[in-house]
Amino acid sequence: WPPYASCSSRFIIEIGSIDTSGAGAHGFVSNHGYVDNPTFRGMRWSLMQSFQRIRVLDLHGNTLKKEVPPSGGRDVNVFDIRQGVAIGLFTKTPRNSRTAVFHNDLWGERRAKYRWLLRHDDRQTRWPRVEAAPPFYLFEPFENSGADGYSEWSRTNEIMPVNVTGVVTARDKFVIDLEPSDLIRRIRTFVDMELGDADVKERLGLRENYAWRVATARQDLAAATRGKDLGEFVAKILYRPFDHRFIFWDPSVVWRPRLNVMAHMLGENVGISTTRTVEIGTGFSHVFATRAMTQHHTVSLKEVNYLFPLYLHPGVGKSGVLPLAPWPKGRHGRRPNLDPGFVDRLAEAAVLRFVPDGTGDLRDTFGPEDVLAYIYAVFHSPGYRKRYEAHLRLDFPRVPLPGRAKLGRKLMKAGHELLSYHLMESPDLDYPLTDYAGPRAPMVGRVGWSNGTVWLDAAATKARQRHRATKPGQYGFHGVREDVWDFQIGGYQVCHKWLKDRKGRTLSDDDIAHYQKIVVAVTETISIMAAIDGVVEHFGGWPGAFGGERESAEKAADLAKVAESQVNYGPGEPTKDAGR
Repeated sequence: WPPYASCSSRFIIEIGSIDTSGAGAHGFVSNHGYVDNPTFRGMRWSLMQSFQRIRVLDLHGNTLKKEVPPSGGRDVNVFDIRQGVAIGLFTKTPRNSRTAVFHNDLWGERRAKYRWLLRHDDRQTRWPRVEAAPPFYLFEPFENSGADGYSEWSRTNEIMPVNVTGVVTARDKFVIDLEPSDLIRRIRTFVDMELGDADVKERLGLRENYAWRVATARQDLAAATRGKDLGEFVAKILYRPFDHRFIFWDPSVVWRPRLNVMAHMLGENVGISTTRTVEIGTGFSHVFATRAMTQHHTVSLKEVNYLFPLYLHPGVGKSGVLPLAPWPKGRHGRRPNLDPGFVDRLAEAAVLRFVPDGTGDLRDTFGPEDVLAYIYAVFHSPGYRKRYEAHLRLDFPRVPLPGRAKLGRKLMKAGHELLSYHLMESPDLDYPLTDYAGPRAPMVGRVGWSNGTVWLDAAATKARQRHRATKPGQYGFHGVREDVWDFQIGGYQVCHKWLKDRKGRTLSDDDIAHYQKIVVAVTETISIMAAIDGVVEHFGGWPGAFGGERESAEKAADLAKVAESQVNYGPGEPTKDAGR
């Protein structure tokens, strides 16, 4: 084979040869992503059309997914790479029989894997059969027990049909900054036509690629900003959980600005960011709320993120032509980005009348922000995350309907509490749970935790032990619980990540206060998540609390109460939270 022939090219050519001959065998050592990644469902289906017997030995070793053996301990790659690998054995026979797929795993240290591989061949290997069923055709076992009616629930992207993957700049250090003034200073240098292209590249540390050239981008940006204040192009972006930054948002310097959807977040709005898949081994925790646009890794370390704005503003993208609902316009002409069918079903389950803007009173009415709060509470249920872990790895999270009206309303209230902390809007954030002890303007060094303190100058830390400090530092935040320090969102260890990303920077008084608010928000999140499961358990637990029959008397009474004040779809009486 010529040196430029890729593994995938060889694979395709060899399969084509086997298909032509009508029989053959193929062995392939490759990236193991095709085994279970939803993106490769078409590839797995195609392989099943070409071969009657498929055997996959997953060697794991994927540090990107943070894989951990089921029995604990370390899992190490057989090669010096971060991507996990698998051995695939594919057999085609002249007989036109149904395809059989078999799977086995090999976990552990590298030497142990080598020893096992040297002592076993395909005949000495146990090959449990797996059911590679639609829609994903997985080449690994899929634990479907306890799924209940999960597949019948609505997906997030069905409930909120206007959504998009996060902004991709391809040059974060250039167009994103903690300080808008520093960001604008770089842009001024970029559009200074007295400087040559080579000089600008060197000063700003820019690299070109096939799709972006400095000379062209400078001309385009100079034309776009001519006669305008550069500050008009600066927007807020949620870069990481609890970490807002500023982006110079223009297509000339941002590779994928997602104009048609992200522009909805420039007005008064709220949204959630989540993922379509979960690849890291820590399970589903990939969801966070925002009032700003998001980046493609805002709420997850590995997976691509999607933003779901709650409201669509007029004149942005396709908002004016989407057949979303006959609801009238709300504040500033906005309409909810919600599927009317789901709203109707939730209204029936919660025995409430929908008002198309803001919030309801949760006695007779509910609004778009209550719908979002309900979804947010469900996604933060530890019971939901654990019970449907296998399903959450493969597709957008799905949302069940409450079996009792009171359950729906209680979850809406819990969701609002979570949102208030994650959006940093709760008044409780002004009452810190921690004490900062150290110099007025501390510089962030190595960040570590020990004995209830987050040190900004830890002597050494152990990453495998979630950045535990081996020795105390001299200054830091006292009063941080261990479970708060360990708390993760999408693979990010929140209380560590925010500080780590500021290593070498001096913290201002506002920075110190903001970090203390993060600690409060995480502490309360842990408490609210436990309370959500307590509420669900009170109404029958997972899945009994969802999809069950409401007591007929309660339903009839609530329906009669709502009917007395029933009007055509339209804004209800404003509440104190309306439009927030």
